Amino acid sequence: MADNSHGNWHYEQLDLGFNYRMTDISASLGLSQLSKLNEFVEQRNLIADRYDELLGDMPIVLPTRDTGSLSSFHLYIIRVESDSSQHAHKALFDKFRSNGIGVNLHYIPIYKHPYYQKMGFNQELYPASELYYQSAISLPIFPTLTHEEQDSVAKIIQFPLGYQNIF
Repeated sequence: MADNSHGNWHYEQLDLGFNYRMTDISASLGLSQLSKLNEFVEQRNLIADRYDELLGDMPIVLPTRDTGSLSSFHLYIIRVESDSSQHAHKALFDKFRSNGIGVNLHYIPIYKHPYYQKMGFNQELYPASELYYQSAISLPIFPTLTHEEQDSVAKIIQFPLGYQNIF
């Protein structure tokens, strides 16, 4: 049974699985979406630009962007400042989720999973992975994300944890 003390995002890999290939129907659906790929990437970059503007002055680390290339922005990952505690990271995640905002963590380091712990992996050997895991949160980013939805995301980060607005 999974140990949810890490947070509501927690899952465990108990054994290795299989890499099932996609079905013909899934492949056909994927092919039909290829004609929209450039539009999707462009829209995700516009959303990322707006996140950068909305969140730029907040106590978080934004994704690094290389001016010489274009990202698909499959994920938009922020990091809670390193001087914040792990508790603040979990509290921010929970605050997003309790406000109906579908954030997630990508991904739990493999050395935390029982399958790899049995093989002798030790988290003390991976301090950078541990720091990243304790600070990263993936914000919603999809082509139809609205400005209002982005504003809601920014407001969650803007106000300190524990802040309550009774008005």
